[in-house]
Formats: sequence, structure tokens, C-alpha cells
Amino acid sequence: MRLIARIAAVAAFALLHIGASSAAELKVFCTIGVQAAMERLVPSFESASGDKLAITFGTAAILVKKVQAGETADVLILTRQGLDELVGAGRATRGADSDFASSGMSMVVRKDAPRPDISTPEAFRQTLLAAKTIAYSDPAFGGASGVYFAKLLERMGIAAHLLVATNGRQALDLLYEHCPEPGAPTCPVLILLDINMPVMNGFEFLEAYAQLPPVRRAASVVLMLTTSLNPRDAERLRNLPAAGSIVKPLSRAKVARLLHEHFDHPLPGT
Repeated sequence: MRLIARIAAVAAFALLHIGASSAAELKVFCTIGVQAAMERLVPSFESASGDKLAITFGTAAILVKKVQAGETADVLILTRQGLDELVGAGRATRGADSDFASSGMSMVVRKDAPRPDISTPEAFRQTLLAAKTIAYSDPAFGGASGVYFAKLLERMGIAAHLLVATNGRQALDLLYEHCPEPGAPTCPVLILLDINMPVMNGFEFLEAYAQLPPVRRAASVVLMLTTSLNPRDAERLRNLPAAGSIVKPLSRAKVARLLHEHFDHPLPGT
């Protein structure tokens, strides 16, 4: 039960105005889509070449904005769309780029839910329309999977049927609206928060969420997404109604562990 969207990653070795490739330290901008693989490959590369890599990880959209704003790097590892955008803007040149990786997207449902039919485009569309809630990466943050899925919803003509919260305040309002009582079928079973959400951040959301009766909160598992959790934030989180935290990026292994720990459900394909 997999929806596969092949999103090419590109290594671009030719930026305008970059330094020589023989530098002892190479500056690298790398999309988080291949962060896990890069972190495993870097030690062997540095040992074999004698060079050091100074890597900045981020979504492709954020890295593209950095280059457009004037920052430079010796190596870019981006989505194909990101490289095309930089070439079009005159910030990168072609000739040394190569597709070297692809990324898959999986669809999962609750343990007790029936297996949905996604065997054809129309069957997949009807499955999405019939779903009470759908969770996917926020495209506003530039993640390739979120951007792809948002565009897919538009192409399939069902974007208007979905409710999207772009900040903590909107998420809380949607929760009040779609989870009016314990056990309501539209209550979310999983809530993923970002500490740095606009308008109302993750901690502020949890403080408001804590005011709900415990029986209403029991329907959802709440987890905080963070780049790091300092001791003060960790202590604050322990005093709020959250099941824990997950360090970004949200990898396949972390999703599998999340599903096992909180729902006793394996990730499809594992």
C-alpha cells in the first residue's frame, strides 16, 4: 500500500562565483531528504579524500532561497526543481549535475482501519475524499513531499475538500470544531507540533490544549517536532499533555518507531 512519488535529488557542482574545488573544506548545501545517507557517507569520503565537508542541511526551498540571497556553496544537493530554479535565475550552471537518488512516499492508516484502495488514480482520489482526516508535511516549509502532495491534491481536484492549519491557533480552532466530544470519528489520533509555529507556537498550543477535559485529550497522541530540545524546553514539555518529542527531520525510521510505540502498528513495507 504505497504511493510512490519519485523526486530526484541533484548534486550540482557548478555555482557561479564559487571557490576552487581543491579547497581543504568544501561547503555543501544539502536537502534533508538525503540527510541520513549523507551522514553515513561523509566519514568515508573525508577519510578517502582528505577534504572536510561543512554541510548545511535544510529543505530544498530554504536552500534555494539562501543561494538566491547571495550565499554560495561548493556543492549543492537539491531536488531537480530546486536546481532548475537556480539555473533559471542565473545562480547555478548546468554540466556537472547528476541525478543520484529518489525518494518514496508511503500512505498509512490506523491499525483498526480497513485497507484503502489506492490501486488506480480514481480509487486513490475516492479514498482521500472519504477520509475523515489527512496528515502530510506542511508545504509552506518547503519539504519536497509536502509540496508534491499539495500539488497532487490540486491536480486531482480535491484540495478544496481538505482543512489545513498553517499555525497553532488555526490548529486549535480545527480541533475544537472537528473533535467536539470524546470518540468523535473526526478527532485526530495523532497531532504533530512544531515548536516554532507562527501565531501560536507549540508550547502555547499545548498550554491551551491542556485546558480540555482529559477524556477529550485521550483520543489523540501529541508529539513535538524540534531540531533540538534544550533542558529547559524538555522540562516544560514534561509538564504539558504531550507524549514526547521527535528530533527533525522526521525520517522513515522515526515514523516506524512512532507507530510501534504509540499505536502498536508497523510501518508498511517494514
